[in-house]
Amino acid sequence: MIYMNVTEYIERIQNNELDAIADLPFVLERGTFLSNNGQRLDDTMYQPIFRDDAHLAVLPDASAQIVLIHWMSEEILQASPGESVSLLFAMGKAIASCAAPVLRNLVAECALKWTDDERYQALIAFENMLDDSVVQKSFCADNMLKNLLTESFRTSERNTEVAVRILTKIKDTTSY
Repeated sequence: MIYMNVTEYIERIQNNELDAIADLPFVLERGTFLSNNGQRLDDTMYQPIFRDDAHLAVLPDASAQIVLIHWMSEEILQASPGESVSLLFAMGKAIASCAAPVLRNLVAECALKWTDDERYQALIAFENMLDDSVVQKSFCADNMLKNLLTESFRTSERNTEVAVRILTKIKDTTSY
């Protein structure tokens, strides 16, 4: 197996190499797990789903994930409606404290142009990030986000369900 470092992987992402982009959610997930738990996930579980085995060695820390998150953000901002679902999915696999502020800004800027599938994926990613209590607390006073969730994300039953769950998580600041 050929091993690759984080810098080489980021370079591949920035050059829009399809295998690197396809593996991005799993690379982020593995790096996040290591960051949160201090241990690696089993390579054998991921090997069948990685398009390039060299990406198994890539375990981005918070600073590398920030670079990847900003790349995804730029791609999402430039995308036509319907083209961002997989990048929003990948962003949901990143370290919550790194990705949540960027995702919040994307929601504010793109919610009205996104398709229902993109809105749903953004909601799921954001909901998962709220499992981090520090991230959750940081959004309790965000009235703009609450208004968006109340008005712009209730475009389908599934989006409404997730938006309501998020609003419930960020409504109460007294429980912290």
